[in-house]
Parts: sequence; structure tokens; C-alpha cells
Amino acid sequence: MGSRPDTGAGPGGSASPGAGRGGATGPAADGVLAFAAALRGLRAGAGNLSFRRMALMSGRVSHTTLHEAAAGTRFPSWQTTREFVQACGGDLAPWRARWEQVSGVPAVDAPATPLSAGRPQPRVRVPGDASEFVRDVTIPDGTVVAVNQHFQKVWEIRNIGSVTWHDRYLQRMDAATAPGTCQTPARVPLGHTSPGQHAHVSVNAVAPPTPGTCWVGWKMVDAAGHLLLPGYRPMYFLVHVVARPAPGG
Repeated sequence: MGSRPDTGAGPGGSASPGAGRGGATGPAADGVLAFAAALRGLRAGAGNLSFRRMALMSGRVSHTTLHEAAAGTRFPSWQTTREFVQACGGDLAPWRARWEQVSGVPAVDAPATPLSAGRPQPRVRVPGDASEFVRDVTIPDGTVVAVNQHFQKVWEIRNIGSVTWHDRYLQRMDAATAPGTCQTPARVPLGHTSPGQHAHVSVNAVAPPTPGTCWVGWKMVDAAGHLLLPGYRPMYFLVHVVARPAPGG
């Protein structure tokens, strides 16, 4: 999956079932619970990604807010719903219609503020810098791999800005030593890429020793580790890890 600009999904908010704003009545409790059950089904179909992984993929909502949405504790804002659905690879159009039906109000794409806003971050916004995801060359999202399997993920991206990419890298967003995650280098080089040119970026990975779902996100950085293109979602790969078949099976 490729890095792309933020799409206007704001920080997650939610309202308790039946709690109104300005005296209005909020969503009915049975509608909230049915909506939460549908969110759980969507997440199950995506391989039951952890809420922390989903929050990392979003960069817009916390794992706690996502968990509350799936549990039916509170009815999620449209922004939270949007980030939940996108993290699970769902189609936004029917979910927007469903959210509007339960909430009784139009879904508004509010301006977004990353969760990291206000925190010290080594970020650099270069005027004219822009990137576009082209395709997954290898290992499409949802590829099934065996435990301990070695594989190479390759993305194709394009420099759509006016700045030449030189001495840049993709840096992993989480620790490769975390249990149950794929093992990869901490960062991989991105070749010299002039405006308008395409680039292939490769990373060698090893699946974890136990079955599950492995998501690894990457951000573009310079040689000093400063985050570039800070308004973009991460590049990532997502694989489902299964036990090796028995010999002769």
C-alpha cells in the first residue's frame, strides 16, 4: 500500500448513545450496537488487525477511540468511522450512508490534525515536495505467507513534485523487535529520483514465528532521520502469516 496525502479525516470523537448536542437526541442504543457489530465484522474480515496497528495506519485517531467504536461504548464520529474503515480496507461510500442513517446527520469531512501535532517531531516540510503511490510490485496487501518465511516487498512510487529526491530513505515506524511482528531493516534506501520519475523501493522481510497478521508502516526520511512529507500516510505492507503445512500435506 502506498503513501498518500491525508484525506481530511480528523481526530476521533464520539458521543454516548442518546446523548444530544444542543438538546438534540443522539443515536438510539440499538443502532449504536448494530453499527459496532458491523465494524467488528469489517475488522474480522481484514484479519483482526490490532487497534494499535490501525491507529498507526491512520495517524488520526487513537487505539482507544477505535476500540470504543468497535465495542459500542460510544457512537463514533464520522472521522473515527472513516479511519476505522480505511484501516480495514473497506468501501467508504456504504459506510458513510450507514453512519448517516444511524446518526441522523450528514457526515462532514472535518479538517484533520495528526495525533502527533504539538509534540516535538524532527519533521521537515520541503516546498514543492510530493509523492504518489503507483502500485504494489510484489506482496499485495493480504498476501498469505508461512511462519518464518523470507519475502521481499517492492513498492513503485512517483515523484510528482518539483524537488529531486536525493539521499532519502523509508524508515520503519515501529520496532522490528516487537513480538509477533515481521523482521526488517530499520530503514531502506530510496534511489535518486528526479521530478516525474518513478522509483522502486524494496525491503527484505522475515515473517514472525507465530501465525497472525503482520502490518509494517514506513515513512520517508532524510539521512539525518528527519521526517519528510509529514502530511502523508505511511507506506506499508500487510501479510497474513499461517503455519507451515505438514510434510506431504
